[in-house]
Amino acid sequence: MPIAKDTRREIEAVLDEGFRLSTSYQSFLIKWMAFNRAYNDLDLGVNGDREKVLAVGKRLQDHWGEVSDLARQLVSLECIGSERVEGSDLLKPTKWMKSATLYLRGRLNLVSPADPRACEFAACRAKKRELCNEGSDPWHEQEMAALLRLVYQVRCNLVHGDKRLAGQDIQTNRDGQLVQISTQIVDRVLELLLLEE
Repeated sequence: MPIAKDTRREIEAVLDEGFRLSTSYQSFLIKWMAFNRAYNDLDLGVNGDREKVLAVGKRLQDHWGEVSDLARQLVSLECIGSERVEGSDLLKPTKWMKSATLYLRGRLNLVSPADPRACEFAACRAKKRELCNEGSDPWHEQEMAALLRLVYQVRCNLVHGDKRLAGQDIQTNRDGQLVQISTQIVDRVLELLLLEE
């Protein structure tokens, strides 16, 4: 089967010498590279990128108040997906993503869901709510670990996901918001790591 028409347009756009990746995407990717180097350099006692990101969150928990406004912005958006669902162009949040999101929304007094299976968050599109019908496990870490877990997923989706770089629609605009807020969070985390002795 040949590639889809929208994928073909995407490839043609990025092959065009005039194509420029959004500066917010460039900034996020460069800053994540520095963060990646930092968490690999630290003696965190864990293996794997996800575990290291969570360990940095635990280490920086005392600075939660310095990033809570950014966290509020991030979790006020639609849930961050991470699993492809056949027949949908949207990503479904995993239980981990949903539990971190619900935990932060609760801690920030954005919602108090009686039933974690029933997504009634106003920012979520109806199509996304249909995908988000799975229960979630309780989040067992603190706020900074939950926040960095979400930002890590933004990174994973950007690097490994199916992002649209050319054209504008509701999804690409939302992706841009996620990347912009996540960049500010990584900025602050990098600054905090520099302050450590």
